Amino acid sequence: MAKTKRMTKQATDVSATELPAEEDVAPVAPDRSGWTPQASERRDFLNRIRTFPPAVSAWRRRLLSRITEGDPTLPMKAGVGDLSQRLDDGISYLREVARILALLYGTPDLGNKQDPTDELVYIILSRKTPEKAYQETYGTLKARFARWDDLLAAPRAVVEKIVSPGGLAGKKATSLFGALDIIRDTFGSCTLEPAREWSDERLEEFLCGLPEIEKKSAYCIMMYSFGREVFPSDTHVGRVLSRLGPYRELGLELEGLDHKKLQRVLADLIPPPLRYSLHVNLIEHGREICRASKPLCGSCELRPFCGYYRKQEAARVAATSSSPTVVDLFCGAGGSSDGFVRAGFKVLAAVDADEMAVKTYRLNHPGVPDDRVFCQDIRTLRAGMLRKLAGRELDVLVGSPG
Repeated sequence: MAKTKRMTKQATDVSATELPAEEDVAPVAPDRSGWTPQASERRDFLNRIRTFPPAVSAWRRRLLSRITEGDPTLPMKAGVGDLSQRLDDGISYLREVARILALLYGTPDLGNKQDPTDELVYIILSRKTPEKAYQETYGTLKARFARWDDLLAAPRAVVEKIVSPGGLAGKKATSLFGALDIIRDTFGSCTLEPAREWSDERLEEFLCGLPEIEKKSAYCIMMYSFGREVFPSDTHVGRVLSRLGPYRELGLELEGLDHKKLQRVLADLIPPPLRYSLHVNLIEHGREICRASKPLCGSCELRPFCGYYRKQEAARVAATSSSPTVVDLFCGAGGSSDGFVRAGFKVLAAVDADEMAVKTYRLNHPGVPDDRVFCQDIRTLRAGMLRKLAGRELDVLVGSPG
């Protein structure tokens, strides 16, 4: 899609530290997630980002400032360790999730419209309506009315009859007539094209002033038709991100928030280049895998990243009370733990001093709770801490320092 291509062309941050001459600077293929890595960046899985695009740097500075100042609209904990490092961990996490989703679903076209007035009508028709029904209704309206000004001139009963197969005919007709009337009064005809020159703030305010158009709907129009880097959070997007749990290291808690609160919170937490691809791919993932009831966790390629799955898996492992147990020192990426798990053991805790090794271990072993995987030198562990964690259950203490 044209919009996806436009968002992948990100300049690098000129303020980044100059890189050694031997650094790999081979060209990097465009990334369908919307964030193409800088050519010098290591190709490690889930690596910490070394160079931010300028737009991301500016967004990151603003977000860091808001968290530090305790912005009440962001339910995060400011006083937790190295704040900037924890924020960057969250950004790296979201970038990796976006990459995986883009590979799985290819950032598809969901049928949204290039023309902003078309998209407005499409969004109004989609409210609480199955996809096939609102797409057919939109097609019928477009076939009947050559211009949206013609819809305004039509009898209301005619419009209600056309939109009735999707349900909520009266409410949708009221929204259509009300929104199109305001647009015509503002621009002289039923077109939003003159608003392309407006700022994001002005455009959002105008769209949210139309009947039945809330922030999520306004953001859909802004993203799909105006190419703005905003993040609409529909029911699928909100559900999947609530389960995944981004920014866990900053204490962000999304579970239990209604869709309006989720939209307010998530709007500023997604890095701008990832917003388009994450939105459409999370919708696909929510429809196919991460369903509202009975999510298909066993078929989910994101499950190692998912807080919901990790809780379920940790609870399942904890319930295996008869299994022999092991604590893995110098755990690395978890090869020893994997062998013990295959042999029927339950891993109670793991320790390694290498940050990337611990990140990888957590992905490889979702059944070990995060608070029992320690990134530190074993010499700094408090006396008896591992024994306290293990209680009297410990059968094997394994360690193989390199």
